[in-house]
Amino acid sequence: MLWETPFGHYYGDNRENNGNYFANDISNFYEELIKKCNFRIGEGFYVNILKNYLSILKEDSEYLYYFKIKPLISILECEQYLKLSPNKEVRDLYLECLNECSSLYNKYMNVAR
Repeated sequence: MLWETPFGHYYGDNRENNGNYFANDISNFYEELIKKCNFRIGEGFYVNILKNYLSILKEDSEYLYYFKIKPLISILECEQYLKLSPNKEVRDLYLECLNECSSLYNKYMNVAR
């Protein structure tokens, strides 16, 4: 095997077909992420959860607040697939949450340095 993909597949000396295999893997990976999005957003309930997360993230601007909400940040980081959500509201709320996480981390790092 010459190289490994992020999809868990390995490609070897079959250079003529490696591009086709890789394109197929990308397509399948994208479809899996969209399926995750659809399960996560379900009947639309997850929009309210994201709004709640955003509210929690904006609750406090103190740099130590970063440590209090690290578990929430961890949850959000595990849901990166939501960046591809076909639901624009979910996508926008998720990205806004990530921006708040980044802002809180930056506030902490400004003090820590």
